[in-house]
Amino acid sequence: MRAVRGGLAALVALACNFLIQAVLAPAILKHAGQETLGAYATLLQAVGYLSLLDTCVIAATTRFLAASYDAATDQETFTRVFSTGRTLSLCTNILFAISALICSLFLNHLLKASAAVQHQAKIGLLVIDRKSVV
Repeated sequence: MRAVRGGLAALVALACNFLIQAVLAPAILKHAGQETLGAYATLLQAVGYLSLLDTCVIAATTRFLAASYDAATDQETFTRVFSTGRTLSLCTNILFAISALICSLFLNHLLKASAAVQHQAKIGLLVIDRKSVV
């Protein structure tokens, strides 16, 4: 039952994220312009990818933890699965952080925008980079 509630909470969080973006996009377009909205959308893709990776790793870890938990089995299997899930999550977040850092270094080649928008997008990528490691 806890797994179902956890899965539902993740889906609610994704739905809230979608709704917030649906409200914010027109406001950003109206107040900041098309160029800023494009940079914002680019950063949202990075955040969405990180969220998808985390959701998939957490779902897989939860599934294997549930399968490994049995009153008849020893604690070692459960601990090994839990440790593997945490390690996989750490590795995917580190790879994402490295790719966000590389993208921020070459952002002027990846994003055609004014210098001010590119600077703000670079700061956004670096913040996402730090968040993914933490």
